[in-house]
Amino acid sequence: MSHRQANWNDFRKFDLVRFPVVSATPYEYGALMRAYLLVVCLASVSLARHYIPIFLGSNEPPYLIKDDTRPLDLRFRFIIEPHVRVNVQLLVIVNSLPHDFIVRQRIRDSWAMPDLYDETSTKVVFLVGNPESLEEQEMLAIEEGHFHDVVVASIDEDYYSLSLKTYAMLLYKNTRFPKAKCLVKADSDNVLLVRSFERLCDETSMVRFSCSVKQLLM
Repeated sequence: MSHRQANWNDFRKFDLVRFPVVSATPYEYGALMRAYLLVVCLASVSLARHYIPIFLGSNEPPYLIKDDTRPLDLRFRFIIEPHVRVNVQLLVIVNSLPHDFIVRQRIRDSWAMPDLYDETSTKVVFLVGNPESLEEQEMLAIEEGHFHDVVVASIDEDYYSLSLKTYAMLLYKNTRFPKAKCLVKADSDNVLLVRSFERLCDETSMVRFSCSVKQLLM
């Protein structure tokens, strides 16, 4: 056997060890087919429940539903809010829902822990809209009295109120913390490195973010 043929045989052995041939039994193949057909049937049922009423005319397609064109009502007030500190330089406002008590607590126990930022110059608050019941409002008042970080605005919670809640954040910052240098808007599913925002706020005279998108001319 030549040296070249020996090397080729060694390569084939290595290839078989590294890439073994796997073959499925008829039973395993049938099980995979049944699982595949089950997934297809479930997907078909979900699509049929959505599209059949549209085809029959009982439901309108989502793109035909008219948007709410009523002007925004800016006449709202802050029902519950914490005590204001005058030396705050960085204000972080987290958009939250009234019933998300557990989510807010998880944020307090994670990236919003006071040990992770300078509590004397940074303030983290949660902005929520109108509670759905008097009991929920009382729970929010208790939560605010314990943690001092809940702001309740008289805004109904729905999709079309997102821009109004953003306006409420700006209004809260300008009226309660007018001397704060930086404002960070966050959602409850965000994870922030507050120390990095503090450093950015300290090292920059004016913090501004912009998006530059090149327009492609056809």
